[in-house]
Amino acid sequence: MAEDKIDNTKLMFVLSGDFGELATAMYFIRGYPFQTVFLMPNRLFQLHQNCVAGSAYLYSSIEDVTAFVEKERPDILFLFSGYLFAINKIFNLETLEPFVQEMMAANRCVVTSDPFLGIMSEINESTFNQRHPLRFWFIEHFSNVSRIFKNVMHLYLIDVQEFVRAPSTSFFNPNILVDRGYNAEQSMQLAASIGLKPDKNRWLFILSTEDYSWQITRHGIEQFREMLVRTLNQAVAAGRQPVLIAPQEAFETYKINHQSIEGLVFTPHCMYDTFMALLFDAEYVFYWNIFSNSIPARLLNHLPVFFFEPGHMVHAIPAMLNAGLKYYYFGSELAYLDQNDMPSLENLTALAVKQDDSLAGAIENFMRSPHPDEMVSKLLKR
Repeated sequence: MAEDKIDNTKLMFVLSGDFGELATAMYFIRGYPFQTVFLMPNRLFQLHQNCVAGSAYLYSSIEDVTAFVEKERPDILFLFSGYLFAINKIFNLETLEPFVQEMMAANRCVVTSDPFLGIMSEINESTFNQRHPLRFWFIEHFSNVSRIFKNVMHLYLIDVQEFVRAPSTSFFNPNILVDRGYNAEQSMQLAASIGLKPDKNRWLFILSTEDYSWQITRHGIEQFREMLVRTLNQAVAAGRQPVLIAPQEAFETYKINHQSIEGLVFTPHCMYDTFMALLFDAEYVFYWNIFSNSIPARLLNHLPVFFFEPGHMVHAIPAMLNAGLKYYYFGSELAYLDQNDMPSLENLTALAVKQDDSLAGAIENFMRSPHPDEMVSKLLKR
């Protein structure tokens, strides 16, 4: 697609309340001169309104979204994610369904992201964890969501067309690849802005609200707090500065237990630009979720990631594990660290080298998808 054509293409992203959906949208447009409009609920708008390219607006109802669509008249309307609006309590299915029908009837190009890798397009009795307390509600709810979006184009970070039962496509943005000079510059800026120690390597720990809830459900509040404190102190013992992005409740961990974690930098909320700088700056990044939206940015730059557990999505939707290993990780086996007994620095270094080799196929698989400009061209022709 010619650059002048891109310049004249307007993309509107209607974001749900998840930071991961903002990250996917920013990954899509990174380095491209699209005209962009972002609609955000209050949770995202207050923190990220000045971080996005183009215009950013606050919305609180489906009527707001409809009005902005009429005002801005985007070439493509991205719902990131249509599957999360109702479960995030932004608007219910009774208002979402006629909105989608109206947009399709008006011949607008509508696209939804799908954090569930297409699994929701064919729900059955085994889709959700048999012991999950919301299992029957999930079945009914996502069956209705799937019906609403059955004819809407689904956008993924990897090709899942043989798996999803709806129109689908994927993309890869080569501008996510950064050089060492970028990392060094970001490190200097971070050190000055949020108290990082310039002479220390950082280990970044990313714990979402959903995964924190699952961890305290599984282990109990006190036990998980002790495990988290122990893990952060192991970073200190390795001569690294720990950086924790987690809910405020998780930070109460070491306050309540009167533990001292030398040099800990904690933030419950992180602006997108700062988050990405931390992500690229860190020597190692640790997750409690193998489907975090920021993982591809690390893998594609051959930067190590480590996992403690598969995460809340696998707990609720067991099929996510096999689907993720097949498509997201291209058949690679993932090793999980023990939160009670972290490997030594030497062993982590060896694991990082081994991981980069084992994930070579997954990295190539991500890079096979069309670039955003190609994707936009195909969507508009469709």
